[in-house]
Amino acid sequence: MRDVLQRRIGDCTVEADRSWSHGGATVLLVRDARGARWVGKQHRDRDRYRAERDAYRRWVPALGDRAPRLRFADDATGTLVLSAVPGAPDWSRGLTPAVQRRAGAALRRLHEAAEPEPWPEFAAVRLAEFDRWAPAAGELLPGPELAAVRKAVLGLADLPVPHRVPCHGDHTPRNWLLAPADGTGDERFAVLDFEWSGRDVWVADLTRLAVGPWRDDPELAAAFLAGYGRAIGALDRAMLLRCAAARAVFLAVWGHRHGEVALERSARDQFARLAGELPAD
Repeated sequence: MRDVLQRRIGDCTVEADRSWSHGGATVLLVRDARGARWVGKQHRDRDRYRAERDAYRRWVPALGDRAPRLRFADDATGTLVLSAVPGAPDWSRGLTPAVQRRAGAALRRLHEAAEPEPWPEFAAVRLAEFDRWAPAAGELLPGPELAAVRKAVLGLADLPVPHRVPCHGDHTPRNWLLAPADGTGDERFAVLDFEWSGRDVWVADLTRLAVGPWRDDPELAAAFLAGYGRAIGALDRAMLLRCAAARAVFLAVWGHRHGEVALERSARDQFARLAGELPAD
């Protein structure tokens, strides 16, 4: 990746390695000869690279200064060079009403970056995703509960056809940058890491929060939804519960494969709770 950075922005100095431990991408904070900071991100998975590249080109500009901007994308090496945004993720600070409100407002901007599309294939897509991960999940999660979740996912076909919008795919505090704002006393807020982005139902971006921190503190959910400007209706909740259960299956498998012990444990716990809350018929 350093060769790519050299070609694109000239001489630069690496200031920090911000790569995640799962090894999905190499992420370097660099400073160019003029003193400007950039982030170089080289993906190992081509699908994740294309998803993030396309998000930065099509949807992320709608966030303005609440997200990095794309300087260039190098398809040959799967490398993105992004503007460096001040701040750092902070899970505990992310779980405050003030930050949740900002996160909701930012997500609404992203979801409105393109016109909503009717999605008649929604139920079939979710079922195919579940069936793709179910064999591996069978080694980690109880069979009867997996069968119950699959039945619930099948039930998505009984709901009205939803619309899909541009979604982040992992809108949680680990992907929010927080920094003090100059002279205002407020915190700056920005979103990063769009490699799981794509068009989906709007509640798909709420699943990890809804089955995690919001359960213990409803005030966080209220603040987030106030920032977003929309309540969760009955049909939304039915979709959210089913999507969250299917998502927990994926996260348990993904965490296990990539050595993300805390993620796998959290996904297992969420799966156990959700499997007991799904409708019986």
